[in-house]
Amino acid sequence: MVIDRRIATHFDWSIFALAIILALVGILTINSATRDPMHEGSSILAVRQLYWLVIAVGAMVASFIVDYHRMNHLAYHFYVAVLFLLFLIPLFGLVSGGAQRWLYLGYFTLQPSELG
Repeated sequence: MVIDRRIATHFDWSIFALAIILALVGILTINSATRDPMHEGSSILAVRQLYWLVIAVGAMVASFIVDYHRMNHLAYHFYVAVLFLLFLIPLFGLVSGGAQRWLYLGYFTLQPSELG
């Protein structure tokens, strides 16, 4: 897999830096609002948010590396998978807030309508 150099030269690094700075300020705010002063270390919520930031940056880099033209044939498979998940909602969906919209997948819940 060859990475095109135009990606790095045409990327807006200033907006990326501002987004990272804003996310880090948010993590610091979460940490200061939820940290227990009786215990050393950071808040678990701030650590989780930092993990999600690292995952998001990794997903962004992966989306730059993969050529979306090659993924064109996968769109139909993705569409069928989302339709299958939507058909599972009436059978196995969780009711929350008066609506049955989420599938419980062990560690997290998924709302298939957001994928489409």
